[in-house]
Amino acid sequence: MYVDVLVNNAGYYLFGAAEELSDPDVDKILATDLTVSIQMIRSILTFMRKQEHGQIILISFYGAQVAYAGNSMYHAVKFGIEGFCESLPSN
Repeated sequence: MYVDVLVNNAGYYLFGAAEELSDPDVDKILATDLTVSIQMIRSILTFMRKQEHGQIILISFYGAQVAYAGNSMYHAVKFGIEGFCESLPSN
C-alpha cells in the first residue's frame, strides 16, 4: 500500500460562551476537529515512514493562531491540532 498525501480537513464549528456549552457539544467538537484528525494522521504515518515519503496537508483556520470571544472550543481544537502537527518531524 502506498499513500502519497493525506488531506486533513476536519471541521465542525461551535459558537458560544465556554460556560454555556453543553458537555455533548464539547465532546462533539473535540472528537471531530481534534481526535479524528489525530487518529487519521497517526494511522497513515506508519505507511509514510515505511515508504520514506508522503505529505500531510492540514487545512486549518486563522483561528488556530489567534482567539476571539465566543469561539473558545473552536480555538482550543484548532490550537491543539496545529500543535500536534508542528510536533511531527518534517522529513
